[in-house]
Amino acid sequence: MENTKKLRSVDLEKAEKDAMYDGYFCIITSEMDYDERRIRQVYSGLWQIEQSFRIMKTDLYARPVFVSKNEHIRAHFLICFVALLVIRIIQHRMGEKALSAERIARALGTATCQVLKGGIIHLDDVGGAIAFQKVRNKKGEIVDTLVYSDKDEIALDYKLIQETFGTNFYNVYPRQEVFNKFLKNITVA
Repeated sequence: MENTKKLRSVDLEKAEKDAMYDGYFCIITSEMDYDERRIRQVYSGLWQIEQSFRIMKTDLYARPVFVSKNEHIRAHFLICFVALLVIRIIQHRMGEKALSAERIARALGTATCQVLKGGIIHLDDVGGAIAFQKVRNKKGEIVDTLVYSDKDEIALDYKLIQETFGTNFYNVYPRQEVFNKFLKNITVA
C-alpha cells in the first residue's frame, strides 16, 4: 500500500477575490421582471418565515409528532400554529421593543393563575430569582450575599408584555367575571 500525503493549500488570489463580496447578501430569483427594490421587498420577510418554521419545530415541538391518529395530528398542528400566531401578534404589538419568540414563550410559560374562593383570580408571581449581590455589611465591608430579585429576564419580559397590552394584575384580585370581561376586551390592532 502506497503512503501518499495530500498537501493542502489555500488559493490566496481566489480568497482575496471572494473577500471583496464579504458583507453582501446575494439573492437568486426567477422573477426577471422585478427591479431590485421589489426583489428586496419580496424577500425581506423570508427570514421571518424561516424563523417561524424553526420555532414550530423546536420551541413548539411540532416535530416529531407523538400522535398517530389523523385527527390528533391535525389538532397538534393547529395548537402549534395558534401558539405561533399568538407569539407573532405579541411581537407585532410590541413593535420596536419586540422580544424573541423564545423569550415570549419562556415568560408566558411561567405565568400561572389560581381561582381562589369566591371566584377571585390571583396571578402568581412570574420570574424572580435568588442571586448573589454585593452589599455592605455592618462593618462597611462589601460582601456577597444571596438576595431575591424580581429583576431577572423572565420577570422583566413578562412585565413588558403586560405593559404592551395595558395590563397589570400583580397584587390585583379581580373576580372571575371581571377578569373574563377584561380578556374579552383585549384587541389585537
